[in-house]
Formats: sequence, C-alpha cells, structure tokens
Amino acid sequence: MTSEKRHEKARGRLAGLATPAIGASILLTIVIGLLGPSPMVPALTGPSWQPPYSLDVHPNPYLVIALAAAAIILGGLGLLTALTPTRAPKLPEHGALSSKLWTPPDARLLVLIGCTAAAILAFLPPSGSGDHLNYAAYGRMVTLGLSPYTHGAVDLPGDPIADAVEEPWREEPSVYGPVATAVQAVASWIGGDSLRLTIFVLALFNAAAFIATGLLIDRFTRDDPDRRLRAALLWTANPLLLYQLVAGMHVDTLAIACMVAALLARSRPTGSGVLLGLGVAIKVNAGLVALGPAWELRRRPARLALMAGCALAVVVIGYAIVGPEAIAPMTRTSKSISHASFWKLVQGWLQSIVGTGSAYRGEIQIGSLLVLALLAWSLLRLASRSRRPGLPPSSEAAP
Repeated sequence: MTSEKRHEKARGRLAGLATPAIGASILLTIVIGLLGPSPMVPALTGPSWQPPYSLDVHPNPYLVIALAAAAIILGGLGLLTALTPTRAPKLPEHGALSSKLWTPPDARLLVLIGCTAAAILAFLPPSGSGDHLNYAAYGRMVTLGLSPYTHGAVDLPGDPIADAVEEPWREEPSVYGPVATAVQAVASWIGGDSLRLTIFVLALFNAAAFIATGLLIDRFTRDDPDRRLRAALLWTANPLLLYQLVAGMHVDTLAIACMVAALLARSRPTGSGVLLGLGVAIKVNAGLVALGPAWELRRRPARLALMAGCALAVVVIGYAIVGPEAIAPMTRTSKSISHASFWKLVQGWLQSIVGTGSAYRGEIQIGSLLVLALLAWSLLRLASRSRRPGLPPSSEAAP
C-alpha cells in the first residue's frame, strides 16, 4: 500500500469518528442544562412548573466543568475531522477508497439534529454564561418605566428579576441596541415577576433565530451537496455554536440571523438594507458584516446607496425611539477588555513593563482592529485560493 493510500485510509478512519464525536458533544451540552443549577447553570427563581425545566440535582461542580470541557473538546475535534474530507481534492485514484472508508453524513439529517437540539435547549436552563440574567433585567426596566441605558440592576433593589444579575454587572447599563431591548421587554412583559418564564421566552426567541438561520442557509445551499454539508456542519449541527449561542443564550444569535438573511437577500437592496439595520440595532458590531455586500456593490453606487440608506434609516429610527442615552454605554463598552480575551494578557504585560497608570484600552482597541483587518485579509486570500477551478462567476451570484 502506498503512503498516499495509507494517509487516505487513516483520514477516512478519523472522519468516521466525526459524527459520533459531534453527537456526543451535543448530548453533553444538553446534559449540563438538564442537571440543573451548578457553576455552569445559574439558578432561576419562579414557579417550578414553569419552563425551563431541569432535574435540579445540584451536580458536583467538578463534574459539570468536566462535562463542559469534554463537550468543547469533542465538538472541536468532531468538526475538524468532519470538515477535512469535505475540503480534500477528489482524486480519481482515491475516490473509491475514500467512499469505502467514510460515508459523509446526510446534510438534511444534520440540519434536523441541530434544529432538534436547539429546540430542546430552549426548554433547559441556559448554561455557560450569565448574560441572560442581564437581558431579563434590562427588559424588566423597560416594563417598569426605567431606561436600561441609564440604569443598572442595582437600581431595582428587591426586584425578583434584577436581583438575579451577577457581579460585576449589577451597575452596568445595557450596551445592546433598541431591537434587542424591545425583545427583552416583550419577554419581561410575558414573564412578569417570574425569572424562569422571562428567560424561557428569551430562549424561545434565541432558538427560533438559530433554527431560522440554519434553515435559510440550508435552502441557499441545497443545490450543492458539498456546500450543503459544510453549511450544516458549520452552523446548524455545529456543537460549538449550540454550546455557545443556544445553550449560552447570547443575543448575538438574533443579530446573526438578521445578517445572514441580509446577505442571502443582497440582490434586493431594500430588504437587505432593512435586515442589516435590524442586525446593527441588535448589536452594533454586527455592522461589520455590511462590508461584504458594500464591497460587492462598489461598482453599483445606486444600489449601494439604497441598501445603505435603508439600513441607516432603521438604525436611526431605533435609536431615536430609545433616546441618545443609548449611545454612551455602547461607546464606553467598546473599549472594555474581557477577562476571557487574550488582550487581557497584553494589558497585563504592558502594565508590568510601563506601569499600571494606564489601562491601555485605546491602544488595545487599535490593536484589535488591526488584528481584525489582518484576519479578514487572510480569509479573503484563503477563499480565493480554495475556490474550485472552473467555477463560473454566475454561480456565486445571489439567488
């Protein structure tokens, strides 16, 4: 057996483990929420008969953290091994061997699994983050007549919703856009004094956005089996995204749904612009996505102006409704440095050399933008190199 065939055989065996690893990762993420309150799952007050539901067994903290680590590791390895064969060149002399060693999963089945997992996670307590507690508090402020852009949870002492917000976020006002605030207010209006029910409504919005995005991408790629499979692996059945966006219940899911829909509707500047504006009005940094359709329409200024005008109108109207005070928290937070970011290490390194008199937030913000530009440039070069030979330009056009 030649070295090429041995390599192909080993790769096929690894790829055969991809689907079980992805499935195990998704199941572990579900188990974490099902076990109930733990260091990974904040407790939720409210009537126990209301969703979300859990076994409430108070698992050992080390066990839950180990489950989370296993879910992330298995999910990452499963994705890596599943995606590698889909990118490998299909050589005639190796095609028969590859088909015997690894049968790619059915994309429709992956989409079904991902959508089902997202729906199940909506009925379980969020895990891996406490951001959803902030969302509930911001919605609560709106229903009580307070602005979440000028107040924090600390301004509602004794409130059953605001008291659940964790340190150090109790004094922080909302940094999210008016559309996100509107969704949070709807959840609070439905949930009332029950934190559980408020979180459940937010989880339904979040899961619906994730599922809708997956179905949109699947429909867009349905005529190309390879792209359809990669799309299912990278979004709908992606265990890392299910762990972070769905189980973690981050508002980014709503913004991503709007931006994906905008990209797929880019042949219709008005609709695409409105969707882009909604995404920015959920989370402002989602506006970076607009650079893609803007670049594509750079030689069609009239269509570009129409799309940009619609997007800007949606954003301006949204912020006009909530008031100019919504801008200040957003600009302040843009220079914040997360403890989970590697820039925190850079900040500590600078302070150890130059001194602790400055937080170096401005310098780090510039550095992060430069890294972002470098990453975007690298991805563009990689995409141009990986483009299949002989691909007609029309196949890349919008539907």
